[in-house]
Amino acid sequence: MGEAFKKVQAGQQLEIPAVAYNTFIDMARDWLAGQMEAGTGPAADRRQTGVVPVRNDSGDDLDRFAILGIDGVVYTPADNEDGFKNGPALKGVTPVTPDHLGKFVVLQEPVANGAIGRACLQGLTPVKVWVSETQYECADVRDGHEGHLIAAATGAAHILWREEGTGEKWAFVRLGQPTDPWQPFWGKITAVNVIGSEPNDTQITYDFEEVYLANTGKYGWVALPQPPGRTGTMLNGPENAVYGWAPMLQVGSVVRIWPVVTAGGDVDYWSDTVVWIS
Repeated sequence: MGEAFKKVQAGQQLEIPAVAYNTFIDMARDWLAGQMEAGTGPAADRRQTGVVPVRNDSGDDLDRFAILGIDGVVYTPADNEDGFKNGPALKGVTPVTPDHLGKFVVLQEPVANGAIGRACLQGLTPVKVWVSETQYECADVRDGHEGHLIAAATGAAHILWREEGTGEKWAFVRLGQPTDPWQPFWGKITAVNVIGSEPNDTQITYDFEEVYLANTGKYGWVALPQPPGRTGTMLNGPENAVYGWAPMLQVGSVVRIWPVVTAGGDVDYWSDTVVWIS
């Protein structure tokens, strides 16, 4: 490397030879030129890795792996079109439901209120999850909570691993999974329909509205506004199997509902699991 690139000791007077200084400048120019090429640089890295800059507008200083709901972008195209194209910074707020269901990030570093930090929008990340039922394999935001997601039958986070038990648990999740319209969802019974009066010649159906688990306990189930929430009429699988004429479910019961495509191309709804009977 020659004397021009000789290292110095602490306390030694610094004298930078011209050849060394010019080499550093050339390297810096080459690096900056690489960032300007299409499809490369920090913006492309963010799109590929799913880690994006987010401004903490929650009003609180937040720790690593806290959750923020997405509330728009810091700079719109009207503010700075080039900056927007290169990868806009998102605004993050305390999650509320249903506004931020499927629209959230997990911070990858501590971020003070009003500051911008890195957050995971899509991909793999550790995060805390509130577990009320151990069979849940998905999670989404919990209303008013920045410290953890809440486990549910469906959600934008797929739980790959978590600590055993219930309550607040560490988990490893994959964010950004698409919603499958044919996956089961939770519904609350709004009406019971009994057609016929003979035990073996009676059909019972139930009107329902789609709900999500916003909090724990009996009153944690909240109706999802339509759209995207679904409403309709369903059959109860266990009830249909025994051909009883007395309804098994009551108004207010929460059940898991499966969409099923009929031979004619219509969609029927069937329930198979009751999590709460009012």
